[in-house]
Parts: sequence; C-alpha cells; structure tokens
Amino acid sequence: MFSSPIVLQEKMAEYMREPGVKLGWLIDRKQCKVYIYRPGLPVEYLENPATIRVT
Repeated sequence: MFSSPIVLQEKMAEYMREPGVKLGWLIDRKQCKVYIYRPGLPVEYLENPATIRVT
C-alpha cells in the first residue's frame, strides 16, 4: 500500500533534518511532479519535467 503524497512530504521533511543529508527527491509519478528538498531552503517542485538535473 502506498502512502499519501502529504505523508510522504512529511517524511521527506523529517529525513532532511538528519545530519549529513544534503539533497532529497520525492517523485510523484501519478501527479507528474518532482519535489526537491535541500536543507535550509524551501521545497522546490517541477511539474512534468522531461529531465532532472542535479546542481
């Protein structure tokens, strides 16, 4: 069973508080969105990206 997008976003926010974590991606295939998590920055999201690039 899959978790809801809200639950997954909460889990990602929790993971990002762990020491040493610098980047997290949450890929929502159903909604065609990619959420990009970086410590100390607002969550960025891409809608239906053709590619994803790490910078």
